[in-house]
Amino acid sequence: MLLAGQRNTVVTTSQDVMVRLAYIPKQCIDTFYTSSFAVNAREISLEDKWKSFSLPENINVCIDDSMRQSSIIQLYAKILLDKPENDPMVVATEHKAENVNELVGNFDSFYKRVILRVVNVLYAPGDDIINIKQLTNMVGAMVKEKEGFDGATPAYLSHHQGKARMKLNAPYLENYYKRSNFNVLKNEQIGIFLHELTHAYQHYPNYKKTENADHYFVGLEGMADAVRFIAKGFGDKERIGAGLQGEKSEKKWLTPYRVSACFLMWLRNFDGDFVRKFHHTIKEIDHWSFDKAIHQILGEQYDAEQLWNLYLKDVKEEALEKGYLK
Repeated sequence: MLLAGQRNTVVTTSQDVMVRLAYIPKQCIDTFYTSSFAVNAREISLEDKWKSFSLPENINVCIDDSMRQSSIIQLYAKILLDKPENDPMVVATEHKAENVNELVGNFDSFYKRVILRVVNVLYAPGDDIINIKQLTNMVGAMVKEKEGFDGATPAYLSHHQGKARMKLNAPYLENYYKRSNFNVLKNEQIGIFLHELTHAYQHYPNYKKTENADHYFVGLEGMADAVRFIAKGFGDKERIGAGLQGEKSEKKWLTPYRVSACFLMWLRNFDGDFVRKFHHTIKEIDHWSFDKAIHQILGEQYDAEQLWNLYLKDVKEEALEKGYLK
């Protein structure tokens, strides 16, 4: 069976052969044969795989009054409805409360597709999954005095007792669109949703019981960016760039967001299900740390420093191979 694409790791069970996109170890093969059971190329849709998963019952998109007339809101709606930029449609808003308007339209399909991509990275069918019953997506300008986030923040998400509220920074989207184009904005917006909705469904490290703040933020933000990468929210250039950036970071594998995310993905070379298992160690290990998670998943013979050095070597080789380093 020929495995399509490059840099694939094969994970096998007694029933199926699954292919996960990752780096290719030197010992990996891209052709294999089996006589013990039949191998069939097939795709299972996320909807079929997660048909027993409970998606949010209520999904609302709300716009601040100050942004209601902004052209970015119409572009935002077209992305949610999977429409091209030149589509003549105009999406209406309906006044709901003081300074709040609701975007009118059936946007559930977009949010459910993104949520399934998030859940598919964090969990396997049969796992005990956090249940979000209501999702509210607010779109407007960040107010530092009120929310603690400034204009450079793309988004944030909070959730409590099954209700999640995500705030998306509309001026950030406007500036992003001006620097790029509609398709680039679309990819960025989907990437933001993959990251933020991970916060709704992921296990959080216990801040007081986690080894220190660096470990905490890797478990939180590194995991969210790992989900974004795996679910196609970033490309090869960003992935390799994060690895090269990590070499310069004093915190190394404890550098949150993209740097730790890419290291987590690379560790799938040692266990194809590493990222999901890593996520579950956050719930399972008391006084959680990155190192304890590695020991639980891969064994005591591995340590973070050793694996990090192997990772940097691999990143440099791929960067040279793809022309990112001269």
